[in-house]
Amino acid sequence: MKKLLKLNIVFLLLSLVISCKSQDTDKTTGLRAKSEFKSQAKKLASDHEWVSFKYRFIHDYDNKIVEDLIVSISIKYDESNSLVFIGIGNDKYYLLTNDTYKNLDHVKRNILDIRKNKADKDDLYKNIGRYGTVSNIMYHISYYLKQIDFAYVWPVRLSISECESVSIGDVPHNRYVARKPDEVIECFVDKKTNTLDSVCSVFKYDGHTIDKYYKMYDFDFGNKQQYIDSIFDFDNQKYIHYAKYDEFTMPVMSMQTDDAGDILDFPLVNLDGDTVTLREQEGWVLLNFWTMNCGPCLANLQNYKHEQDSLGYRILENEGIRILAVEHRSDNMELIGKVADRTNCRDIMYSAKNISTKISIPYLGYYYLIDPSKKIIWKDGSLGDYSSLLKAKKEHEMNIKN
Repeated sequence: MKKLLKLNIVFLLLSLVISCKSQDTDKTTGLRAKSEFKSQAKKLASDHEWVSFKYRFIHDYDNKIVEDLIVSISIKYDESNSLVFIGIGNDKYYLLTNDTYKNLDHVKRNILDIRKNKADKDDLYKNIGRYGTVSNIMYHISYYLKQIDFAYVWPVRLSISECESVSIGDVPHNRYVARKPDEVIECFVDKKTNTLDSVCSVFKYDGHTIDKYYKMYDFDFGNKQQYIDSIFDFDNQKYIHYAKYDEFTMPVMSMQTDDAGDILDFPLVNLDGDTVTLREQEGWVLLNFWTMNCGPCLANLQNYKHEQDSLGYRILENEGIRILAVEHRSDNMELIGKVADRTNCRDIMYSAKNISTKISIPYLGYYYLIDPSKKIIWKDGSLGDYSSLLKAKKEHEMNIKN
């Protein structure tokens, strides 16, 4: 399976790079390149009220594939009634309009139905666009959002600096390049249809290389309103057991990080359906918070698998640290079990949905080292080579001894 996915990435790169024949005489830079980018986006919006498509997204982290999924997008270009609809497989759906933000999550069995405050454009609604899941999904394809009425919630993500004419399969495209200190993004826009065809991103972070590839297909310019309304019909009986939240009841993440007191008795459910607590654990514990849409989290779980010795012990376990790998956003044990099987982590895998209301988890993946007295003595968004964690443990033990 991994070999097939690698071949898919190679094929995608070949289609985006090797088949691109540059016509150097048409190359522009600076403000002219950015102006051309905006002009094509504007032309698409002026020619169509609706645009729908799918894209395949491949996320590669240090040459390890951590995501390969299909996303469906529908956008309505209407100043008074604009919308963005997003579907991730058959599991998650998002809808942003001028008035609301809606999220239907079949994995977590959650419904969010948040009303936008038109008077003050409340921060909650804006932050969903700036920093939330929707923003992450649309980050590299914000080309489609530039003419949307509520696009103020997205900063201008792409700093276009170059444009040149290329051919992909004999079809003329503009190749736009956006450069940031740690990232290079290439966007390929069909000159005839003005549709964004594909995107390649290479990002360098803390010694790691993160590659993201997007390929758009199945374009449709028909009206999708009826289909979207059917998905977000929250009165449907099939949603009767879903947790429903609005802007007043949505769980708020805790900012308390000084000790583990608030989560000592929070139920941690393993794959056999048994419940344990942090209070019951003896000795040193690493709380490894992860979630299924976090690439680095999944890569770290894979690392646990590769580092196991002949007796099945991981590096940290040989240092006297018990690992609790806690999925903090979902209680779908079937999907958690599949991740556990892929990473050989069934013995350390738990679910603790909404534990973030009791302890701060500032990133999708986060780590707390808990001493035997249940005090947090180290925390970080990355484990690295364990040196920082083990140094903190050693210094803490020496201080207690002395």
